[in-house]
Amino acid sequence: MTQTERHLILESIKSPELMREHRKRSNWSVNDQVTADALAQLGLHGKDYFSPLHASFLFEYKSLEAVAYFSPLLVRDGVMTLLHFFFRNPQPNEGVMLLLDQRLAFCVPKAWQDNVLFSRLQSRAVQDGWKPQKLLFVLSDLGPWHCQSEELEKIYQRVAAIDGAQKLPIHFLLNTAETLDSWEVHNEMQARGLQQMTFFQTRFQQFGEVVSLHQIAEADLRNWAFVDVNPRLFYYADSYLKNILWSRGAVDLEGLADDRRADVELPLSFFHSLRVGQLPLIQNEATEKMLGQFRQDSVLGAQEKYYRPQRIAKDSKTCTPAFEKMAFEISCRSTEQPKAKLNLNSPV
Repeated sequence: MTQTERHLILESIKSPELMREHRKRSNWSVNDQVTADALAQLGLHGKDYFSPLHASFLFEYKSLEAVAYFSPLLVRDGVMTLLHFFFRNPQPNEGVMLLLDQRLAFCVPKAWQDNVLFSRLQSRAVQDGWKPQKLLFVLSDLGPWHCQSEELEKIYQRVAAIDGAQKLPIHFLLNTAETLDSWEVHNEMQARGLQQMTFFQTRFQQFGEVVSLHQIAEADLRNWAFVDVNPRLFYYADSYLKNILWSRGAVDLEGLADDRRADVELPLSFFHSLRVGQLPLIQNEATEKMLGQFRQDSVLGAQEKYYRPQRIAKDSKTCTPAFEKMAFEISCRSTEQPKAKLNLNSPV
């Protein structure tokens, strides 16, 4: 990371005027019903929260100029809407700087690599000898590409491989959509979340306990570990719900896998911080090739170029079904996430 990039990040945090402007959503956001519904369909993951780095989804912005104005910008998008942003904007504007979850590095086209830094939430509470006493699974199913059945097994295997994890009492927090006019979507999400809960109950041979956001938001979670069942980061990467868990002292088991040094570490609460750094340039041949082919297709590319977000059967669509499928194929070709490295039986 250059001194200029580090200066930009630190100056952005020190600018209360810019923060006040960002809170006035009408200045920069599309702010229509479809965008509001798309956020609501993410349930608790999509809720707005205060951030010194203007955390938001790129599909909320009116223009690339608005993105540049609020840069450096902490991007909350998952694979689908991030790739859609790069499809719509093949070249960056001057001044644009995006902070992406480092697991989304495979999404970044070559033309954008100089305008992207990578970030990761990090617990400030984990010390030598720390071990959790409870394990929380955050369950969501936001659509057909969110989590496949075989991915649930992989998540279980990663957690079970951590020494001591099988003995922890398990809890479940179900994320559901908050759109009151879309009970069909709400009920489908809840049903799929219950299927995930049944899977983990069976594999851990525990009934477990379902907890609510209200219980979590008021609790001291310093002896809790959690796993967000979001294996592909397809619909979101940064989550209001996860920030609540971090800020109450809980630790993301899979987040512990990263031990790389950060160029800048920004405290977000007493218990967690955002680490920002620069990864080596990655040759994303699959991403470049598939985005290029889609853009040049006389039918699919033209449809996507002029597509406007719309509601279809009470479901908000920010891109065409064909683009969704391509984004899923790109995510399938990405490298597997690193495994957590932690011994939960280490002495206190």
